[in-house]
Amino acid sequence: MLGVVNFALLYAAPDLLREHAGWDSTRSGIVLLAPYLLGGFCSGFLVAASVRVPHHVTAAALLSGAAAAPLLAAVTSAVPLLLGAMALASLSAATGQGVLALRATGVVPASHQAEALGLFNLAYLLSVAFEPAIAVTLSQPTG
Repeated sequence: MLGVVNFALLYAAPDLLREHAGWDSTRSGIVLLAPYLLGGFCSGFLVAASVRVPHHVTAAALLSGAAAAPLLAAVTSAVPLLLGAMALASLSAATGQGVLALRATGVVPASHQAEALGLFNLAYLLSVAFEPAIAVTLSQPTG
């Protein structure tokens, strides 16, 4: 879910910025570097800090951030808040992947940690790729 929210906002961002700020795609693309780089950069600190926080607190914080980001983007027309929503989505997704990767490698013997990390990242990225398609398929009316 964390990655899906991040990518959904990434794809929606140019349209949102065109609608609310009147920006063209070039300006939007350049400005969008800031929230996504900020989210990715700050996630390293949060991943490192997550080892000192109970797992349920970390999971709740990540899910809250991922839920708040699209809600904020949906209800605001202020560009700084739109960019904040995008940074929050990026931060939640990148931190989530890092935190879950730590947990995945922490439960296997040291001799298999590289393989566990590779399989985890493959599964994480495949879920980001398939979740939207599955959601669209499930939301189609039958009959």
